[in-house]
Amino acid sequence: MPDAQLTILDWKTGTFVAPEHLLQLGGYAGATLHQEDGVWHPWLEARPTQAAVIHVGEDGCSVMQQANQAELETATTKFLELVDVFEWLVARGNVTVPENEAYRTNGHYLPSVTYILSHLMAKPKLLGWYAKMAKEGKDPNQIRDEKAALGTRVHKLILFYLEGKEVDISDAPEWLVKAWMHFERWARQVQLNPVWTETKVARWRADPQGREDALSYAGTLDCLAWCQLPDPVTERPNKEAARP
Repeated sequence: MPDAQLTILDWKTGTFVAPEHLLQLGGYAGATLHQEDGVWHPWLEARPTQAAVIHVGEDGCSVMQQANQAELETATTKFLELVDVFEWLVARGNVTVPENEAYRTNGHYLPSVTYILSHLMAKPKLLGWYAKMAKEGKDPNQIRDEKAALGTRVHKLILFYLEGKEVDISDAPEWLVKAWMHFERWARQVQLNPVWTETKVARWRADPQGREDALSYAGTLDCLAWCQLPDPVTERPNKEAARP
């Protein structure tokens, strides 16, 4: 196993790998502040050197998507480009920033990482899934909400565990027990050592006059931890070479 690295981790109960997941991680990595007891503080002196989306389900716990330091820095750069586009749309009046009290500071509301991505990233596969569910006579919104509720239960167990609280699964359904056992085993394998859990982070940027930019963005990262993940793939397939 490689040495432990400071890693941004995002828990997912589903298995769908979306392009925006990497940009989401890049947004968190680009944050300059974190919140403790309702007060914003500068980010740690140490910066994350990798990030990963982790699938946690009754079928197992594994890395779905992983970015090394270079990939994470690129993801942050690309996400900041999207922030520029989003702020331009806000200035034009095409998009509004939601009044989310969780991300309110100095009288201003900050758009979340996921809110920005939801306005700028197309999701053709998601639209296809909605159409498929409707064609089968199912309510896609109900299924979405049910899956979200399952994800919330898994996140809660993980949060309790990482905060050193008692995890009670005595009355939990079988799928949740299996998911929890897989996660606990995985956490031991990678020697997971949490620094932050369910922590609000933000990035504030200054304009040319040095005034604080009220927009920028905020978000809640699932976990920042020291851990020993397997080395990500460093060589991507050469599609040009593969062509006849």
